[in-house]
Amino acid sequence: MTTAFNMAMTPVETAKDLANLALWPVRVGKTVATNTADTFFRVVVGTNTMDVPAQSLQLENKETVLCENGSVYGMADDNIRIASIIYYYTELRSKTRKLLKNFALKNGMTVDCTNPKDPSDVMVLKTAIMFVNDNSKKIKSPEATASAKALKDYKDSVEQLDNLRKRFKLDQGDIDVFTTVSTFTCTCIAI
Repeated sequence: MTTAFNMAMTPVETAKDLANLALWPVRVGKTVATNTADTFFRVVVGTNTMDVPAQSLQLENKETVLCENGSVYGMADDNIRIASIIYYYTELRSKTRKLLKNFALKNGMTVDCTNPKDPSDVMVLKTAIMFVNDNSKKIKSPEATASAKALKDYKDSVEQLDNLRKRFKLDQGDIDVFTTVSTFTCTCIAI
C-alpha cells in the first residue's frame, strides 16, 4: 500500500474506530441482557437453554426413537439415503446428456445453445417434439377446444417433426430416443 492511500484512508479508519467505540456500550448491554435472560429461564422456569446432545427424538404420536449412538447421523439417516439416491439420478442424467450429445454430433446436428437467437438443431428438434406432445394433449382433452383447429395444429406439428426427421436423416426410432431422452435431460446439452 502506498503512503497516499494510507493518508487517504486514515479519516475513514478513524471514523470506523470511533463508531465501534460508541457502539461498545450497546454490545456489552446486549450481551448482559442475553445472559440475564438465559439465567432467568434456567433458574426460575427450569429450562435449560444450553446445547445438549440429542439422545432421542420425540415423534408426534408420543413414540420415542433412540438415535444411533446419540449422533446426528442417526437422526439424519433417511435424509442421507435420499441424498445418495439423488447422486445416482444426477449421474444417470449426466451420462444421458453426454450420450445424447454424441448421438447428435454423430448425426451431424449442432448442439451449441449459447446463442438464443440461433438455436441449435437439438433445441429445434426438442421444441418440435414438445409441440407435438402439447398438441396431442389438446386433442385428447375432453374439453370443447379439442376441435378441428386442435386437430389441424396436431397435424402441422407432426408434419414439422417429420420434416426435421428427414432433414437430419433420422428414423422413427431415433425420434423416439430423442423424445424419451429430451424429457429426461435439460434442454441445453452443451457440455
